Amino acid sequence: MKRDINTNSIKLELLYVHDESLRRKGITGYYIDKLKRLAIDVGVECIYVVANVSVDNFSKDKKGNALSQNDLEEYYKRKSSPEMPIIIMDK
Repeated sequence: MKRDINTNSIKLELLYVHDESLRRKGITGYYIDKLKRLAIDVGVECIYVVANVSVDNFSKDKKGNALSQNDLEEYYKRKSSPEMPIIIMDK
């Protein structure tokens, strides 16, 4: 589903933990929560996220402890809240 990004939103294109030993330790969640708080404080309506596990920039990185595409999308859906919706965009 294509969505037009409104002008009162944030678009998160990439949030990535390079070191596979540090994945699944809450680092991404920490930054998502910070972004949500900032967005609420400045009156943003929603956060659009490009959830793509196949980003070319990091295609040569090790994938240990990495989420699958489905798991990544579900992660962002769980992080969404009525106060700050997170909307997954098409890749």
